Amino acid sequence: MKNMSENKGVVFAISGESQAKLEKLAADYKVDFGYAMSLFTHYMADTQNEKKAYLSTLGDLQNEANKTSFFTYVLSDEGIVDIFEFMRAKVNRLLEDPNTFDKTVADGMASPDGVVLDYRKTVFGKPNPDLGMPLDGTSYQRTIIAIVADNENFTGATLAEISGNDKAAKNLPTVEPFKTYKAFVNQNKKNPQRYSLYESSKFQPITVPVTSTEIGNKITATEFGDLEDIYRKEFAGKKNSRVLVPIRGYVTWLGMEVIQGRRSFILTDPDTEEGISCKMAEKMPVAFQRADEIVAFAKLWASKQNKIGCDVKAYMVV
Repeated sequence: MKNMSENKGVVFAISGESQAKLEKLAADYKVDFGYAMSLFTHYMADTQNEKKAYLSTLGDLQNEANKTSFFTYVLSDEGIVDIFEFMRAKVNRLLEDPNTFDKTVADGMASPDGVVLDYRKTVFGKPNPDLGMPLDGTSYQRTIIAIVADNENFTGATLAEISGNDKAAKNLPTVEPFKTYKAFVNQNKKNPQRYSLYESSKFQPITVPVTSTEIGNKITATEFGDLEDIYRKEFAGKKNSRVLVPIRGYVTWLGMEVIQGRRSFILTDPDTEEGISCKMAEKMPVAFQRADEIVAFAKLWASKQNKIGCDVKAYMVV
């Protein structure tokens, strides 16, 4: 019996024998059958030869098995962001305001005639050779927030930031949140909670023997009573803090109205009934509702009244 499939607009038949071999191959290499089949159909579209397509699929999985990879539960993928576009928009807003024009020029963010300048003092930890030059072109960046481990049971898992720039950011297809992958990325030796994309990085869908709730429980949530101390230590006076704080609680209020590109909700500690105001980007999918328990991974801020709030960069329902 043959099953019909299509790839690159080419329709072809796949024999039961090839399908059985692909099922075994997927099991042997611990990948989703759908992933193995996608590789196979890609090569079938090119060769129209099941043996060649199978061998090419085998070769890809063999090659991937030799590369460093990590078991990864994706919480959010912000997508490709042009940092230069963001910087230009920020400076132009300041230039449009007579009250901030002079300071913007004095701070080296723009020339007296309104040309936006590259005001970054460092790039990737090194002095910026283009400091003070006109900010032309593009600079792409991408950040994925995930729970990462070196084993399929997620023992010893940590909250991690996976980031890449330019081609590394653009080459990786969209990864879906709340799904598990084997991620082919590099780990930062100095900071093991940071990972970097390279130009051929891949996120391969996989099945693991633990549930998403079990994975989430590997991360220790922060006590509500400790948030103020953490804010002072990690965020006060630090504009670019990369720390993410796990906060577990119940959603007691949810506002779907978008104000200045963000939605709001309140996360509450069920024991103390203490709540924290949370903001999240409009583009972030809302997969929870009132009374759901979630873990929010957030950066902290303080209001003018010194009340602690947070910007949610990722979350998971538990």
